[in-house]
Amino acid sequence: MPESCIRGILRPRTYERRRRRWAQTSRQNLKVNTMRHIWSFLAIILIVLSSLTASADRDIVYSARYYYPPGTKTEKFRTRSREHLYRINPDGTGRKQITHGLYTDEAPLWSPDGRTIYFMRSLEKPGDRANIQLVCKCDPNGEGVRTIYRSPGEHWWINEPAISHDGSLLAIPGTQDGMPPVVYLQRITIINTTGRTIRKLDDCTRFQWSPFDNSFIAEIGDAWYLFDKNGKKTLLRAGDAESLNWLTKDQLIGIIGRASNDTPIVTLDLKNPNATLVDFHINASDPKQKEDDAPRVYGLKRDTYSSTHITTEANIGGSSSGPYNEFMDIDLKTGKRTVIAQGQYLDWDRNRSHYLTSTVRKLVPYGDGRELYMTKLFVRASKSEKWTPIVQGRVWVHSASWRKMPIK
Repeated sequence: MPESCIRGILRPRTYERRRRRWAQTSRQNLKVNTMRHIWSFLAIILIVLSSLTASADRDIVYSARYYYPPGTKTEKFRTRSREHLYRINPDGTGRKQITHGLYTDEAPLWSPDGRTIYFMRSLEKPGDRANIQLVCKCDPNGEGVRTIYRSPGEHWWINEPAISHDGSLLAIPGTQDGMPPVVYLQRITIINTTGRTIRKLDDCTRFQWSPFDNSFIAEIGDAWYLFDKNGKKTLLRAGDAESLNWLTKDQLIGIIGRASNDTPIVTLDLKNPNATLVDFHINASDPKQKEDDAPRVYGLKRDTYSSTHITTEANIGGSSSGPYNEFMDIDLKTGKRTVIAQGQYLDWDRNRSHYLTSTVRKLVPYGDGRELYMTKLFVRASKSEKWTPIVQGRVWVHSASWRKMPIK
Protein backbone atom coordinates (compact mmCIF):
# COMPACT_ATOMS: atom_id res chain seq x y z
CA MET A 1 0.00 0.00 0.00
CA PRO A 2 1.36 3.46 -0.87
CA GLU A 3 2.67 5.53 2.01
CA SER A 4 0.07 8.29 1.36
CA CYS A 5 -2.73 5.77 1.89
CA ILE A 6 -1.16 4.47 5.07
CA ARG A 7 -0.77 8.04 6.32
CA GLY A 8 -4.42 8.69 5.63
CA ILE A 9 -5.59 5.57 7.48
CA LEU A 10 -3.34 5.76 10.56
CA ARG A 11 -3.33 8.50 13.10
CA PRO A 12 -0.31 10.82 12.79
CA ARG A 13 1.18 9.69 16.08
CA THR A 14 0.75 5.98 15.22
CA TYR A 15 2.14 6.49 11.75
CA GLU A 16 5.24 8.29 13.07
CA ARG A 17 5.90 5.52 15.61
CA ARG A 18 5.62 2.81 12.95
CA ARG A 19 7.73 4.78 10.51
CA ARG A 20 10.58 4.97 13.04
CA ARG A 21 10.22 1.24 13.70
CA TRP A 22 10.41 0.48 9.96
CA ALA A 23 13.47 2.67 9.57
CA GLN A 24 15.18 0.98 12.52
CA THR A 25 14.37 -2.45 11.15
CA SER A 26 15.76 -1.45 7.74
CA ARG A 27 18.98 -0.24 9.31
CA GLN A 28 19.33 -3.47 11.28
CA ASN A 29 18.72 -5.57 8.19
CA LEU A 30 21.28 -3.53 6.28
CA LYS A 31 23.81 -4.04 9.07
CA VAL A 32 23.14 -7.77 9.24
CA ASN A 33 23.44 -8.16 5.47
CA THR A 34 26.64 -6.10 5.42
CA MET A 35 28.22 -8.25 8.16
CA ARG A 36 27.09 -11.36 6.34
CA HIS A 37 28.84 -10.21 3.17
CA ILE A 38 31.98 -9.31 5.12
CA TRP A 39 32.12 -12.74 6.80
CA SER A 40 31.53 -14.47 3.47
CA PHE A 41 34.38 -12.50 1.93
CA LEU A 42 36.69 -13.36 4.84
CA ALA A 43 35.73 -17.02 4.57
CA ILE A 44 36.67 -17.01 0.88
CA ILE A 45 40.02 -15.37 1.72
CA LEU A 46 40.72 -18.01 4.39
CA ILE A 47 39.89 -20.83 1.99
CA VAL A 48 42.24 -19.40 -0.63
CA LEU A 49 45.04 -18.92 1.90
CA SER A 50 44.59 -22.41 3.30
CA SER A 51 44.78 -23.89 -0.18
CA LEU A 52 47.99 -22.00 -0.81
CA THR A 53 49.59 -23.10 2.44
CA ALA A 54 48.21 -26.62 2.56
CA SER A 55 51.10 -27.88 0.48
CA ALA A 56 53.55 -26.71 3.16
CA ASP A 57 51.76 -28.59 5.93
CA ARG A 58 53.98 -31.44 7.12
CA ASP A 59 55.59 -31.80 3.70
CA ILE A 60 58.28 -34.13 5.06
CA VAL A 61 57.39 -37.78 5.68
CA TYR A 62 60.02 -39.97 7.34
CA SER A 63 60.35 -43.45 8.83
CA ALA A 64 61.89 -43.82 12.25
CA ARG A 65 62.08 -46.02 15.31
CA TYR A 66 61.87 -44.19 18.62
CA TYR A 67 63.57 -45.67 21.70
CA TYR A 68 63.20 -44.84 25.37
CA PRO A 69 65.87 -44.63 28.10
CA PRO A 70 66.36 -47.80 30.19
CA GLY A 71 65.00 -47.66 33.70
CA THR A 72 61.96 -45.60 32.78
CA LYS A 73 58.34 -46.68 32.91
CA THR A 74 58.35 -46.99 29.14
CA GLU A 75 61.43 -49.25 28.95
CA LYS A 76 59.33 -52.24 27.90
CA PHE A 77 58.22 -50.24 24.89
CA ARG A 78 61.78 -50.40 23.55
CA THR A 79 61.53 -54.13 22.87
CA ARG A 80 58.21 -53.69 21.10
CA SER A 81 58.87 -50.49 19.17
CA ARG A 82 58.86 -50.57 15.40
CA GLU A 83 59.73 -48.26 12.56
CA HIS A 84 56.69 -46.23 11.59
CA LEU A 85 55.93 -43.25 9.38
CA TYR A 86 55.76 -39.68 10.66
CA ARG A 87 55.04 -36.35 9.06
CA ILE A 88 56.66 -33.13 10.14
CA ASN A 89 57.12 -29.52 9.03
CA PRO A 90 60.52 -28.38 7.72
CA ASP A 91 61.02 -26.29 10.88
CA GLY A 92 60.58 -29.35 13.12
CA THR A 93 57.05 -28.55 14.31
CA GLY A 94 53.84 -30.51 13.87
CA ARG A 95 55.23 -34.03 14.15
CA LYS A 96 52.47 -36.60 13.65
CA GLN A 97 52.66 -40.38 13.56
CA ILE A 98 50.60 -41.73 10.67
CA THR A 99 51.18 -45.53 10.76
CA HIS A 100 50.88 -47.87 13.75
CA GLY A 101 50.86 -51.55 14.60
CA LEU A 102 53.25 -54.48 14.92
CA TYR A 103 54.83 -53.78 11.56
CA THR A 104 58.02 -52.20 10.30
CA ASP A 105 57.15 -49.32 7.96
CA GLU A 106 59.96 -47.65 6.06
CA ALA A 107 61.07 -46.02 2.78
CA PRO A 108 58.18 -43.53 2.40
CA LEU A 109 57.71 -41.94 -1.01
CA TRP A 110 55.33 -39.13 -1.99
CA SER A 111 53.37 -39.49 -5.22
CA PRO A 112 54.00 -36.71 -7.77
CA ASP A 113 50.63 -35.07 -6.99
CA GLY A 114 51.28 -35.11 -3.23
CA ARG A 115 48.08 -37.03 -2.44
CA THR A 116 49.46 -40.52 -1.73
CA ILE A 117 52.34 -41.98 0.29
CA TYR A 118 53.90 -45.27 -0.82
CA PHE A 119 56.02 -47.24 1.64
CA MET A 120 57.48 -50.66 2.45
CA ARG A 121 56.02 -52.79 5.24
CA SER A 122 57.57 -55.88 6.81
CA LEU A 123 55.57 -58.51 8.68
CA GLU A 124 58.29 -59.81 10.94
CA LYS A 125 58.67 -63.36 12.19
CA PRO A 126 61.02 -63.40 15.21
CA GLY A 127 64.12 -65.48 14.54
CA ASP A 128 63.24 -66.00 10.88
CA ARG A 129 64.97 -64.18 8.04
CA ALA A 130 62.12 -65.01 5.68
CA ASN A 131 60.03 -61.99 6.57
CA ILE A 132 57.05 -61.08 4.45
CA GLN A 133 57.59 -57.75 2.72
CA LEU A 134 54.91 -55.58 1.20
CA VAL A 135 54.59 -52.33 -0.72
CA CYS A 136 51.64 -50.32 0.58
CA LYS A 137 50.03 -46.98 -0.05
CA CYS A 138 47.99 -44.67 2.16
CA ASP A 139 46.46 -41.21 2.32
CA PRO A 140 48.67 -38.36 3.61
CA ASN A 141 47.07 -38.75 7.06
CA GLY A 142 47.87 -42.48 7.17
CA GLU A 143 44.35 -43.70 6.52
CA GLY A 144 43.26 -46.11 3.81
CA VAL A 145 46.35 -48.34 3.98
CA ARG A 146 46.27 -50.82 1.12
CA THR A 147 48.76 -53.49 0.02
CA ILE A 148 49.60 -53.27 -3.68
CA TYR A 149 52.60 -55.63 -3.86
CA ARG A 150 53.79 -58.67 -1.92
CA SER A 151 57.27 -60.22 -2.08
CA PRO A 152 57.20 -63.32 -4.35
CA GLY A 153 58.25 -65.77 -1.63
CA GLU A 154 60.68 -66.61 1.13
CA HIS A 155 64.11 -65.02 1.12
CA TRP A 156 62.97 -62.27 -1.23
CA TRP A 157 63.99 -58.79 -0.12
CA ILE A 158 62.51 -55.73 -1.74
CA ASN A 159 64.04 -52.25 -1.74
CA GLU A 160 62.67 -48.75 -2.01
CA PRO A 161 60.19 -48.39 -4.89
CA ALA A 162 60.62 -45.71 -7.56
CA ILE A 163 57.64 -43.91 -9.06
CA SER A 164 57.18 -42.86 -12.66
CA HIS A 165 56.87 -39.31 -13.97
CA ASP A 166 53.07 -39.24 -13.94
CA GLY A 167 52.67 -41.39 -10.83
CA SER A 168 50.90 -44.23 -12.62
CA LEU A 169 53.66 -46.88 -12.32
CA LEU A 170 56.05 -48.10 -9.64
CA ALA A 171 59.32 -49.99 -10.10
CA ILE A 172 60.11 -52.33 -7.20
CA PRO A 173 63.65 -53.75 -6.90
CA GLY A 174 63.83 -57.22 -5.41
CA THR A 175 66.59 -59.65 -4.51
CA GLN A 176 66.44 -63.37 -3.81
CA ASP A 177 69.21 -63.78 -1.28
CA GLY A 178 70.66 -67.02 -2.60
CA MET A 179 70.20 -69.29 0.43
CA PRO A 180 70.64 -72.91 -0.79
CA PRO A 181 69.16 -74.27 -2.93
CA VAL A 182 67.89 -70.90 -4.17
CA VAL A 183 69.84 -69.24 -6.99
CA TYR A 184 70.77 -65.58 -6.44
CA LEU A 185 68.51 -63.36 -8.54
CA GLN A 186 67.83 -59.64 -8.91
CA ARG A 187 64.57 -58.44 -10.41
CA ILE A 188 62.74 -55.18 -11.10
CA THR A 189 58.97 -55.55 -11.01
CA ILE A 190 56.90 -52.77 -12.57
CA ILE A 191 53.33 -52.45 -11.30
CA ASN A 192 50.53 -49.91 -11.59
CA THR A 193 49.05 -48.14 -8.57
CA THR A 194 46.41 -50.84 -8.07
CA GLY A 195 49.05 -53.59 -7.89
CA ARG A 196 48.72 -55.15 -11.35
CA THR A 197 52.07 -56.38 -12.67
CA ILE A 198 53.05 -54.71 -15.94
CA ARG A 199 56.56 -56.09 -16.52
CA LYS A 200 59.33 -58.12 -14.85
CA LEU A 201 63.01 -57.50 -15.58
CA ASP A 202 65.23 -60.33 -14.31
CA ASP A 203 68.96 -59.85 -13.74
CA CYS A 204 68.28 -56.10 -13.54
CA THR A 205 70.59 -54.27 -11.14
CA ARG A 206 69.89 -50.58 -11.86
CA PHE A 207 66.83 -48.68 -13.00
CA GLN A 208 65.92 -45.04 -13.66
CA TRP A 209 62.56 -43.58 -14.67
CA SER A 210 62.61 -40.73 -17.14
CA PRO A 211 61.56 -37.42 -15.51
CA PHE A 212 59.80 -36.49 -18.77
CA ASP A 213 57.54 -39.47 -19.56
CA ASN A 214 57.06 -43.13 -18.61
CA SER A 215 60.11 -44.41 -20.45
CA PHE A 216 63.05 -45.76 -18.43
CA ILE A 217 66.60 -47.06 -18.65
CA ALA A 218 67.76 -50.30 -17.01
CA GLU A 219 70.97 -52.23 -16.56
CA ILE A 220 70.32 -55.89 -17.39
CA GLY A 221 73.36 -58.11 -17.12
CA ASP A 222 76.29 -55.94 -18.18
CA ALA A 223 74.34 -53.82 -20.69
CA TRP A 224 72.11 -50.76 -20.47
CA TYR A 225 68.81 -50.63 -22.35
CA LEU A 226 66.26 -47.93 -23.10
CA PHE A 227 62.57 -48.85 -22.79
CA ASP A 228 60.26 -46.28 -24.33
CA LYS A 229 56.81 -45.58 -22.88
CA ASN A 230 55.36 -48.29 -25.13
CA GLY A 231 57.83 -50.90 -23.89
CA LYS A 232 60.12 -51.00 -26.95
CA LYS A 233 63.63 -52.09 -25.92
CA THR A 234 66.82 -50.54 -27.36
CA LEU A 235 70.44 -51.35 -26.47
CA LEU A 236 72.41 -48.29 -25.28
CA ARG A 237 75.78 -49.41 -23.88
CA ALA A 238 77.39 -52.75 -23.11
CA GLY A 239 80.22 -53.55 -20.74
CA ASP A 240 81.62 -50.17 -19.72
CA ALA A 241 78.73 -48.19 -18.22
CA GLU A 242 78.61 -48.41 -14.44
CA SER A 243 75.80 -45.94 -13.86
CA LEU A 244 73.48 -43.94 -16.11
CA ASN A 245 70.82 -41.35 -15.39
CA TRP A 246 68.72 -38.83 -17.31
CA LEU A 247 69.99 -35.34 -18.02
CA THR A 248 67.55 -34.13 -20.68
CA LYS A 249 64.90 -35.91 -22.71
CA ASP A 250 67.51 -36.83 -25.34
CA GLN A 251 70.66 -37.04 -23.20
CA LEU A 252 71.97 -39.33 -20.47
CA ILE A 253 74.81 -38.84 -18.03
CA GLY A 254 76.78 -41.63 -16.45
CA ILE A 255 79.95 -43.15 -15.06
CA ILE A 256 81.65 -44.89 -17.95
CA GLY A 257 85.07 -46.53 -18.14
CA ARG A 258 86.14 -46.23 -14.49
CA ALA A 259 89.83 -46.86 -13.81
CA SER A 260 91.49 -46.94 -10.38
CA ASN A 261 90.32 -43.90 -8.38
CA ASP A 262 89.40 -42.03 -11.55
CA THR A 263 85.65 -41.55 -12.07
CA PRO A 264 84.85 -40.32 -15.57
CA ILE A 265 81.40 -38.76 -15.82
CA VAL A 266 80.23 -38.67 -19.41
CA THR A 267 77.10 -37.38 -21.11
CA LEU A 268 75.60 -39.38 -23.97
CA ASP A 269 73.23 -38.53 -26.78
CA LEU A 270 70.38 -41.06 -27.03
CA LYS A 271 70.37 -40.69 -30.79
CA ASN A 272 74.09 -41.53 -30.89
CA PRO A 273 75.13 -43.31 -27.64
CA ASN A 274 78.79 -43.48 -28.70
CA ALA A 275 79.13 -39.68 -28.84
CA THR A 276 80.76 -38.05 -25.78
CA LEU A 277 79.42 -34.56 -25.18
CA VAL A 278 80.80 -33.66 -21.76
CA ASP A 279 83.61 -35.36 -19.86
CA PHE A 280 84.52 -34.78 -16.18
CA HIS A 281 86.92 -36.80 -14.07
CA ILE A 282 86.29 -36.96 -10.32
CA ASN A 283 89.10 -37.61 -7.79
CA ALA A 284 91.97 -37.88 -10.26
CA SER A 285 92.06 -34.09 -10.65
CA ASP A 286 92.86 -33.69 -6.94
CA PRO A 287 96.54 -34.60 -6.43
CA LYS A 288 96.23 -34.28 -2.63
CA GLN A 289 93.67 -37.03 -2.43
CA LYS A 290 95.05 -40.55 -2.09
CA GLU A 291 93.37 -43.38 -3.91
CA ASP A 292 92.38 -45.16 -0.68
CA ASP A 293 90.76 -42.00 0.69
CA ALA A 294 88.93 -41.09 -2.47
CA PRO A 295 85.13 -41.35 -2.25
CA ARG A 296 83.83 -44.01 -4.62
CA VAL A 297 81.14 -42.42 -6.76
CA TYR A 298 78.51 -45.06 -7.39
CA GLY A 299 75.43 -43.10 -8.41
CA LEU A 300 74.13 -39.90 -9.95
CA LYS A 301 71.02 -38.02 -8.84
CA ARG A 302 69.51 -35.80 -11.47
CA ASP A 303 68.56 -32.27 -10.48
CA THR A 304 64.86 -32.20 -11.30
CA TYR A 305 64.88 -28.48 -11.98
CA SER A 306 68.01 -28.08 -14.07
CA SER A 307 69.76 -29.92 -16.87
CA THR A 308 73.06 -28.17 -16.09
CA HIS A 309 73.63 -29.73 -12.66
CA ILE A 310 74.06 -33.29 -11.48
CA THR A 311 74.52 -34.66 -7.95
CA THR A 312 77.02 -37.46 -7.39
CA GLU A 313 76.51 -40.01 -4.64
CA ALA A 314 79.73 -41.46 -3.22
CA ASN A 315 80.42 -43.90 -0.41
CA ILE A 316 82.90 -42.51 2.10
CA GLY A 317 82.97 -45.36 4.55
CA GLY A 318 80.85 -47.81 6.47
CA SER A 319 82.33 -47.81 9.97
CA SER A 320 80.70 -48.94 13.21
CA SER A 321 78.88 -45.62 13.32
CA GLY A 322 76.92 -46.50 10.21
CA PRO A 323 77.17 -45.89 6.48
CA TYR A 324 77.94 -42.46 5.14
CA ASN A 325 77.46 -41.07 1.67
CA GLU A 326 78.80 -37.82 0.30
CA PHE A 327 76.60 -35.85 -2.07
CA MET A 328 78.34 -33.37 -4.34
CA ASP A 329 76.80 -30.98 -6.83
CA ILE A 330 78.57 -30.57 -10.17
CA ASP A 331 77.95 -27.62 -12.46
CA LEU A 332 78.27 -29.17 -15.91
CA LYS A 333 79.02 -25.83 -17.53
CA THR A 334 81.86 -24.69 -15.27
CA GLY A 335 82.95 -27.96 -13.66
CA LYS A 336 82.57 -26.44 -10.18
CA ARG A 337 82.01 -29.03 -7.47
CA THR A 338 80.25 -28.33 -4.18
CA VAL A 339 79.76 -30.82 -1.35
CA ILE A 340 76.12 -30.62 -0.31
CA ALA A 341 75.88 -33.14 2.50
CA GLN A 342 77.28 -36.23 4.15
CA GLY A 343 74.51 -38.54 5.22
CA GLN A 344 72.45 -41.61 4.44
CA TYR A 345 70.40 -40.04 1.63
CA LEU A 346 69.54 -36.67 0.09
CA ASP A 347 66.24 -35.10 -0.85
CA TRP A 348 65.09 -31.54 -1.50
CA ASP A 349 61.94 -29.44 -1.59
CA ARG A 350 59.98 -28.50 -4.70
CA ASN A 351 62.00 -25.32 -5.29
CA ARG A 352 65.40 -26.91 -4.66
CA SER A 353 65.96 -24.25 -2.00
CA HIS A 354 66.33 -26.62 0.96
CA TYR A 355 68.00 -30.00 1.40
CA LEU A 356 67.10 -32.91 3.63
CA THR A 357 69.36 -35.65 5.02
CA SER A 358 69.97 -37.71 8.15
CA THR A 359 73.30 -38.67 9.65
CA VAL A 360 74.45 -41.33 12.07
CA ARG A 361 76.02 -39.51 14.98
CA LYS A 362 77.14 -42.15 17.51
CA LEU A 363 76.44 -45.49 19.13
CA VAL A 364 75.04 -45.64 22.64
CA PRO A 365 75.29 -48.78 24.83
CA TYR A 366 71.88 -49.74 26.08
CA GLY A 367 72.83 -51.65 29.23
CA ASP A 368 71.87 -55.10 27.97
CA GLY A 369 74.78 -55.77 25.65
CA ARG A 370 73.04 -54.13 22.70
CA GLU A 371 73.99 -50.90 21.00
CA LEU A 372 71.76 -48.24 19.59
CA TYR A 373 72.21 -46.10 16.47
CA MET A 374 71.59 -42.43 17.10
CA THR A 375 70.55 -40.35 14.12
CA LYS A 376 69.33 -36.86 13.37
CA LEU A 377 67.17 -35.61 10.53
CA PHE A 378 68.49 -32.30 9.19
CA VAL A 379 67.17 -29.54 6.94
CA ARG A 380 69.48 -26.94 5.42
CA ALA A 381 68.85 -23.93 3.20
CA SER A 382 70.87 -24.37 0.02
CA LYS A 383 72.51 -20.95 0.37
CA SER A 384 73.43 -21.49 4.01
CA GLU A 385 76.01 -23.76 5.59
CA LYS A 386 73.98 -24.33 8.74
CA TRP A 387 72.06 -27.57 9.11
CA THR A 388 69.03 -27.44 11.42
CA PRO A 389 68.09 -30.70 13.20
CA ILE A 390 64.35 -31.32 13.10
CA VAL A 391 64.29 -34.89 14.48
CA GLN A 392 66.70 -35.92 17.22
CA GLY A 393 66.93 -37.86 20.44
CA ARG A 394 66.91 -41.63 20.98
CA VAL A 395 65.71 -42.37 17.50
CA TRP A 396 66.86 -44.21 14.38
CA VAL A 397 65.75 -42.33 11.25
CA HIS A 398 65.67 -44.70 8.30
CA SER A 399 64.64 -42.54 5.34
CA ALA A 400 62.60 -39.49 4.37
CA SER A 401 60.78 -37.92 1.43
CA TRP A 402 59.90 -34.29 0.75
CA ARG A 403 56.62 -33.56 -1.03
CA LYS A 404 57.44 -31.89 -4.33
CA MET A 405 54.11 -30.75 -5.76
CA PRO A 406 51.48 -28.57 -4.04
CA ILE A 407 48.00 -29.95 -3.58
CA LYS A 408 45.54 -28.29 -5.96
